[in-house]
Amino acid sequence: MRFFDYDHDGRATEFMLLAGSIMCTTPKDAIVVGLDPRNRKLHAFTDGQSLDPLYLRPGNWERVRSHVPVTVVEWECGNHAAEEERDVRVTADSIGLHASRVTRSCGRRSNGTLLAPPE
Repeated sequence: MRFFDYDHDGRATEFMLLAGSIMCTTPKDAIVVGLDPRNRKLHAFTDGQSLDPLYLRPGNWERVRSHVPVTVVEWECGNHAAEEERDVRVTADSIGLHASRVTRSCGRRSNGTLLAPPE
């Protein structure tokens, strides 16, 4: 277990915990567990809007740890025939982490293959 400062409060009091996979070969999701100035009890970090833990892929949590705000891809166009792409924007402030999701439709080439949505 390695502690880092995922919530950017200046203290390395959080760690990542693998929390299962969502489908067959899709990478495992993870949550971040730890302490923050407002909650001195061990808890899973949420999106700031609900009490549910914020699930991200481990690599996306590493991007959150490196810098915020950051936008990470949660679900790609074409993944399990998905026709939408879902991004998560993660920010941090004195209250904690906040996440918002944006879903966009994927386009199609003339041969029917999916294109990523425009940026």
